[in-house]
Amino acid sequence: MRCFLIIILNLIFFTINAQVISKEFEEFKKSQNSEFKDFKDKRDQEFSNLLKNKWKTFESLKGNEPPTVPKPPKQPDTLPTAPIQQDLNNLKKIIIIDTHKFIIDTSASSSIYKIDSIEKIPSVLKFKFYNKNISINYEYKLLSHLTAINEKGISEFWINMSKSEYELFLSQLRNISQELQLNDWGKFDLIDKISSQLFENKNDQALFVFFILNHWGMEAKVGKINDEVVLLIPFQNIIYKKSFLILNMNKYYIMNDVSDGLIQTFEQRFSNTNKILDLKLSNSPILGSNYTTNNILFKKYNKRLDVSFNKSIIAFNNHYPLTDLNIFFSSKVDPITENNLIKALYPLLKDKNELEAVNTLLDFVENSFEYKTDFDQFGYEKFYFPEDILFYPYSDCEDRAIFFSYLVKTLLKLEVIGLDYKTHVATAIKFNSNINGDYVLIKNERYIICDPTYIGASAGMCMPQFKSVNPEIISPN
Repeated sequence: MRCFLIIILNLIFFTINAQVISKEFEEFKKSQNSEFKDFKDKRDQEFSNLLKNKWKTFESLKGNEPPTVPKPPKQPDTLPTAPIQQDLNNLKKIIIIDTHKFIIDTSASSSIYKIDSIEKIPSVLKFKFYNKNISINYEYKLLSHLTAINEKGISEFWINMSKSEYELFLSQLRNISQELQLNDWGKFDLIDKISSQLFENKNDQALFVFFILNHWGMEAKVGKINDEVVLLIPFQNIIYKKSFLILNMNKYYIMNDVSDGLIQTFEQRFSNTNKILDLKLSNSPILGSNYTTNNILFKKYNKRLDVSFNKSIIAFNNHYPLTDLNIFFSSKVDPITENNLIKALYPLLKDKNELEAVNTLLDFVENSFEYKTDFDQFGYEKFYFPEDILFYPYSDCEDRAIFFSYLVKTLLKLEVIGLDYKTHVATAIKFNSNINGDYVLIKNERYIICDPTYIGASAGMCMPQFKSVNPEIISPN
C-alpha cells in the first residue's frame, strides 16, 4: 500500500513538473519571438530613419561598351592543310556518357506552398512566370504606396512595408525560387515580375523590389532622378551598356531605362545585407514546358538531327543582361535539350578517338548553322547561351564558340577555354593525347586551337590573320 502511494505521488509530481516546464518553454518561445520581432522592427526603424537623411548627389556613368562587334572573319582563299599527326594509332579513344533519364518538371503547374499562418496573408496573386503558373499569398499591407518622391516619402514606404507579414511572403519566394532552380538573376526577375503584378505605379514597383531584395539578404538601393525612383543594384559581374554609379567601391547599375544624369541616393546598407548578385547560371531554370524541335542538317553525314529546346528558356535568356563571355561559356543547358543532343550526336562519335570526335563536332558547328553578325540580325550586340543557337536563324563567332565548347565539355569531357581576339572568338582544347597544330600555352599546358567559324578547318588550325595575335583567355567558371 505504501509503495502504491509513493508511485501515485511521484506521478502527480512529474505531471505538475512537466506542466511547469511546458509553461516555461511556451513563455520562453514567446520571449524569443518577441525579441526577434523587436529586433526586426528596430532594424527596419533604424534604416527608415537613415532614409530620411538628406541624400547625396552622384553623376551616373555611361555603361561599358561590349567587346568590339566582330566582322565576318575573312576565310582564306585556299584552306591550309590540316596539321600532320605523328602518332595517330596511339590517340586516346573517347568514352561517350550514356544517355540518361532526367527527373524534370515539364508541366506548367502552379507553385503553391502550404503556409502555417495563412490567415495572416489571405490575398492570393496568380500569374505566369514564363510558362510556369505561380500562386503566392500576400497581405494587403504589403501594398504600400509612395506618397511623396523625397526622402521622407521613401522612408514612410519602407516602414509601412516593414509592418506587413513580409516574412511569410519571403518564405514562399524562397520555396518558389528553389523549386524553379533560379540563380540570382532569376530571383530578381521573379521579384520584378511580381512587382509589376501588384503595383501599377513604377515608383512603387522599384521600392517594392528594393525592400524585398534587402530583406532576402541581397544588396540594392534606390535613387531619385527628377520625379522617378530608380532601382540600383550591384553585381559581381560587368553589365554592358547599362549606366551605373560608384558607391562604396561597387558599381550600382541603374535598372530602370532612364537617361544619364544626376542621381540622388544614399550610401548606407541595410542591416545584414551582404549578398552581391552573381549572374553565373549554374543550373538551367525550370520554367514550365514549352518545347519545340529544330531539325538540323549535319551536312557531312547528310543526316538530320531532331533537337528539342524550351522556348521558355530562350525567353529567359533573352531577358538576361549582356555580361562577361565567361558567364555564357560556363552556363548549363536544359536537361531535355542536353539529352536530345547526346542521343543525336552519340552515333556519329561512337568509337572515334579524341581528335576524330573533336573534328566531327567542329564540322557540325561550322556547317550546320548560318553565319550573320549580331548587328545584321538584331541591330545590337547579343551573346548566346548554348541552346540559343538552336532557336535563332543565324549565329556569329562567339555564339558558335560557346555552343561548340558546351558540346565538347558535355560529350567528350575535355577541358575547353575561349579565345578572345577582340574582333573574333574561338576556342582551344586540352587533349589527353599529344596533338600537333596551333596552340596556346597556359601554365605549361598546350591547348589546341579549334575555331568553329573557320569553315573546313580541323583542330589545330588558327585563322591566318590571328596567328600573331595574343588572345585573351576566357576561362569558364
